[in-house]
Amino acid sequence: MLQLFRISTLYKFFFLFLVFLAIRLPAILLDIPLMKMEVKWMLVGEQISKGMLLYADIWDNTPPLSALVYTLIHLIFGKSQVVYGLLSSILIFIQAILLNQYFMKREVFLDFTQIPALLYLILTSIFIDFYTLSPSLLAITPLLVVIDLTFSQMSEKQKRNRFFEIGIYLGIASLFYLPSFIFIFVPLIAFTLYTSVRIQNLFAVFIGLFFILGITFLLFYLTNQEYNFYLNYLSSLFSLSPKLNLPIFDFLILYLIPFILFILSFMSLLGAGRFNNYQTRCQNVMLLWSLVSIIILFLGSSFSPHHFIFFIPALAFILTHYLLNPRFYIIKEFWLIILLCTCLYFNYQNTYQILPKLNTKLSQVLQIDMKNLLVQPVKLESELHQKKVLVIGENMDYYKNSQLATPYLNWRLTGRHFNNLDKYDILLTIHQNFQEDMPDVIVDEKKLMPQLQKSFAFFETNYEIIPNTIFYKRR
Repeated sequence: MLQLFRISTLYKFFFLFLVFLAIRLPAILLDIPLMKMEVKWMLVGEQISKGMLLYADIWDNTPPLSALVYTLIHLIFGKSQVVYGLLSSILIFIQAILLNQYFMKREVFLDFTQIPALLYLILTSIFIDFYTLSPSLLAITPLLVVIDLTFSQMSEKQKRNRFFEIGIYLGIASLFYLPSFIFIFVPLIAFTLYTSVRIQNLFAVFIGLFFILGITFLLFYLTNQEYNFYLNYLSSLFSLSPKLNLPIFDFLILYLIPFILFILSFMSLLGAGRFNNYQTRCQNVMLLWSLVSIIILFLGSSFSPHHFIFFIPALAFILTHYLLNPRFYIIKEFWLIILLCTCLYFNYQNTYQILPKLNTKLSQVLQIDMKNLLVQPVKLESELHQKKVLVIGENMDYYKNSQLATPYLNWRLTGRHFNNLDKYDILLTIHQNFQEDMPDVIVDEKKLMPQLQKSFAFFETNYEIIPNTIFYKRR
């Protein structure tokens, strides 16, 4: 397979598509399990399509451009997990082609190759949560343009004044996934170290970034929602610590092979004298990109396998150099097959158990615990079906076939109300929000309804508990 994609030709894009289809099509046919984060994104799209305002009528930190994408999907297709999966696959294939073309256009390799695209397609299929349209996946597209423009600015023969443009694309990426702004340090450090850039050019990158964020803030200001935008989106970068959706050990197991390959590739580049100065600088830029990609993991509000997608362009770049080296060709072909098998195992055996389950220590170690990632069955699901529901807690499972009532979607944000029920003004605001959008069912995971019923007759009059449950049903 390595030899097939070593040299780039137009017809080989068809073979790339076939490889990608072979990896992903079985998951689509086997029915991709619904993820908790998908439920939230669908709820956001549904509520906005009803005329609700993001951050004001929907308390969540979903980025504005990502929320716009989810709204358009809901308006055209409704709540459709299949559409999320198909659009994700289409976008990843486009990104792979773009990344490959950018690398070839900037002449960062010794050969014109399609190996970066192949690696990108494999690495972005390494786990099942890559199969959905996440904000981080949406943010990658403008970030790939940032890589291209950074390489362009570092090339003597292709150099143009693209500093403001780099900032613009970083701003767009930040509106898809807020922590993306941290990648601003990659071009800034690269230009400072490797080019004779002027200080005003570096400021132009910042101006481009804040220009996009400023326009967005202005749009919320014109609708008197600028404080909600700040509170539920911008400040969430600091107020919401990363929530692990998999155990740390499972992350280590999942990314062990890619990490080993990254180390091997990095070591192969040390002391390599076959590259010109420009190509060496590009390698240093992508090493810096990989470092920032690790930092970004600690800036988001959640920590899932798909957040490693920011690391994948750098990994594909570094690993391509390793695979293009003609020495020990058989070993490198072996490593590529191991990487592909790792992808297939964690996608299919771990998720679908398509092979007989082996009760061995190795199989137990390799089994990824996905209970915090996938939607789980809930009790009295029939009571929630097609009802307006409010969950006082973090569990998204109850919203699987339901609609959201009240603005309180993200418990980690709405906790500033429900964790302060001793304050009368907050109690009054909660009461007003319930009156304006009354839930049919309240799932009281935090056991706060007795206090609400004690504080306002409205809750006592309109809701009664289903015996031996945490469900409060509207009378």
